[in-house]
Amino acid sequence: MRPGGRLASLDVLRGFAIAGMLLVNNPGSWSHVFPPLRHAEWHGWTLADLVFPFFVFIMGTALAFSLLKHREKVEAGEASAGSLRVRTVRRVALLIILGLLLNGFPFYDFGDLRIPGVLQRLGLVYGLTVLIVTLLKPAGRFVLAVALLVWWWATLTFIPVDGIAPAMEPTRNLQRSIDLMLFGEAHVWQGAATDPEGLLGTPSAVVTCLMGYWAGVFLRDRVIDNIAALRLAVAGLLIASVGQASDLIIPINKPLWTPSFVMLSAGLAMTSLALCVWVVDLKRVRWLLDPFRDIGLNPILVFVGAGMLARLLPLAKVGGYAEAPGVKTFAFDEMVSFGVAPRFASLLFAIAFVFVWWVVAWVLAKWRIIVRV
Repeated sequence: MRPGGRLASLDVLRGFAIAGMLLVNNPGSWSHVFPPLRHAEWHGWTLADLVFPFFVFIMGTALAFSLLKHREKVEAGEASAGSLRVRTVRRVALLIILGLLLNGFPFYDFGDLRIPGVLQRLGLVYGLTVLIVTLLKPAGRFVLAVALLVWWWATLTFIPVDGIAPAMEPTRNLQRSIDLMLFGEAHVWQGAATDPEGLLGTPSAVVTCLMGYWAGVFLRDRVIDNIAALRLAVAGLLIASVGQASDLIIPINKPLWTPSFVMLSAGLAMTSLALCVWVVDLKRVRWLLDPFRDIGLNPILVFVGAGMLARLLPLAKVGGYAEAPGVKTFAFDEMVSFGVAPRFASLLFAIAFVFVWWVVAWVLAKWRIIVRV
C-alpha cells in the first residue's frame, strides 16, 4: 500500500472501540455481568477498561492522515492555513456540547448535570493534540509527552491530599479534589467516588492520543507491508509490557488515567492496529470485520444515539402502567424465565443492543451518509 493512502483498518478499529463501549455500557442487568466486561473497581484493568483509550488512540492515528490531507489542500490552494484552527475549535466545541446534552438527556435538570464525560474528554484531548502537533517539532512532542507522564506520576505520588501522600484512593486523590472544587459534587459522576473522566486525567489522555498519532505517522509515511505491520505490533507489545511492569511503580488505573495505564492501553491499541492493518489492508479479509467498519464510519453519531436510547429504555414501560418494568428489565427477565443463565441473558441483551446500532450504521454506510463531528 502506498504512503498516505486511506487505511480501512482505521475505521474497523474505531468501530471496534465504539462497539466495545456499547457492549460494556448496556448489559441486560448490572448485577449479572461477566468480569471482563466490568471495569476494574479501582487499580488494575479489564477488557472493559481498554475500549475508551483505544478510541482515543485511533483518534490520534486518524489525525496523522487528516493533517497530511489538510497540508496538501493548503499547498494546492484549496484551503487556508487558518481553516485548521477553525475546524479544530468547532470540533472541540461540538464534542463538549454533545457530551453535556447527552449527560442531561432526557430531563435536563441542570442542578445536577454531570459536567465531565467521554465526549468532553475527547474534545479536550483532540484540541490539545492538534495544538501540540502543529506547534511543536517531533522532538518537542516527545519531550512534552514524557514530561506530562512524569508530572502526573509525581503529582499522584508526592502531592498530599488530606495531608497524606501518595494520594491514589477512590475518595482521596487530587483529580477528585479538583473536580469537586471546580464543578461541585452534584456535577460529577455519581456512580463512583472519582469521576472517570475527571479534568486532571486529560493531559495523560493526550499522551495516549499522541502515541496514536505517532503510529499514524509511521503508517502514513511508508509503504505498508507485512514487515511494517510486524514492526508496529512488536513496538506495541513492548510498550504494553513497559506499562504492565510500571504497575510496580504507579498502579494501572483507568479513572486516574495513570502513566502505567497510558503505556499499557496505548501499547495494546498499537498492536491491535497492526493486526487490523495486516488483516484488513494487507490480506483484505474484510467481510468478517465490515460491521465494525460500518460503525467506525459514524462513531459519534452511534455513540450519542446509543446513549440516548439507553436512557429512554427504562422509561418505556411494558404494560403501560407506572409500576411496569422497563423494556430492558422485561427483556432480561423474559430470557431468564426461559432458562437462560442470568450472565448470558445480560450479555445477549448487550449484544442485541450493539446489533441494533450496527443495523443503523449499516444503513447509513449503504446510503453513504457520514456525519462528521
